[in-house]
Amino acid sequence: MLLAKRTVLQPAAKGFARGFAAMGCIRFLMSLGSIIKQGRRGRELSESFKQLLRDCFRQSLFAGSFVGIYKLIFCWLKEIRLTKYRASQVNKNLESSQRIPDKEDTEPSENEQTLDTYDYRNEATIAGFVAGLTFLLDDEHRRQTLALYFASRAGALGVRRMLRKGMVPYIPSFATWVFTLCQVPNMHAALLDPDLLDQHYYGLIKKWSRDFTNDKLDVCIRNLQPTDGFKTCEEIGFHEGPCTQYLIKDMILNWGITAKMYVPLCVVPEVVFNSARILRIPGQTAIKLSRSIFQSGMMLATYIFAMKSSICFFRYITPHNGGSLNVIAGIVGGLGSGTGLLWEPEGRRQELAIYVLPQTLIVLWNMLKRIKLARPVPYFTTILFSATMA
Repeated sequence: MLLAKRTVLQPAAKGFARGFAAMGCIRFLMSLGSIIKQGRRGRELSESFKQLLRDCFRQSLFAGSFVGIYKLIFCWLKEIRLTKYRASQVNKNLESSQRIPDKEDTEPSENEQTLDTYDYRNEATIAGFVAGLTFLLDDEHRRQTLALYFASRAGALGVRRMLRKGMVPYIPSFATWVFTLCQVPNMHAALLDPDLLDQHYYGLIKKWSRDFTNDKLDVCIRNLQPTDGFKTCEEIGFHEGPCTQYLIKDMILNWGITAKMYVPLCVVPEVVFNSARILRIPGQTAIKLSRSIFQSGMMLATYIFAMKSSICFFRYITPHNGGSLNVIAGIVGGLGSGTGLLWEPEGRRQELAIYVLPQTLIVLWNMLKRIKLARPVPYFTTILFSATMA
């Protein structure tokens, strides 16, 4: 019993505490920064803080329960494996002591596994699936995106494994193609049918674009009606000045804003994990960080430039401010926005492709539900998350 407590219950309790504390701190600091930035006061601030505490507790409970149950199941199964191994070794020693050993007894079998060679893969798979069921503790509005994100990561790991074994051929710039193709339905939905998108992701697109609103998009591309004469983007209130001048100026401004957003994302991990290198080679580290910030800022600026330029371009070639070409604007805008990924290094491209793939799957799923070719499956996201964790 003491052995079980030490080898099973203690790791589970420590895992729960660490998972709960880590997620609570991360979630609290991120949400608190957002509340401070929004400048809320009085009763609105009090309600936001209460919601923050509720979200922190719920997400922390999920993270702690996931880690704790994984440790509990894995250590329990591992203890069963060790008990069986010890029993088999005792029986083997008893049998060998009752007969004269020969040469074959002194040489280990090729198929015989020892504690040093056993990798506990099956135990980890079972523990991951059971622990994944704690996904029910998280907010249901986050489950779909998170489940699809982790499923995408699992798929990427599977592809890399097959590449190492030579099961599939290597395709140059595969991540760039995946990102670009994913942006076609994403951009089409953002420009013409935002109900298909995850609303948090749609909010990020409007935030990155700086001046996108539903009213502007309704006027300039979504609800166009034939008119007696063509009206420029400036006349309908989409932007000020000629399109070319606006797009160039807007791209420069977007780069400055998005580059500032990437400063903490690039600097903080370097300070936390590579502080010794910063002190040893500060000049090279500063150049590396500056290049990363510049590239990431240009990636997002190009992304927004392609989206806005597709609106301006197709408004000019579409007769009477209307027509089917406006549908193509989303497709061309998606293909164009994918070229922004070329600014990023190869490793970063893979991460961004994995990030946008779940958003594309949500769009396609909502399309299928709209035309009644699919219907919601109870607890599908929880099962998918559990299978991914396994």
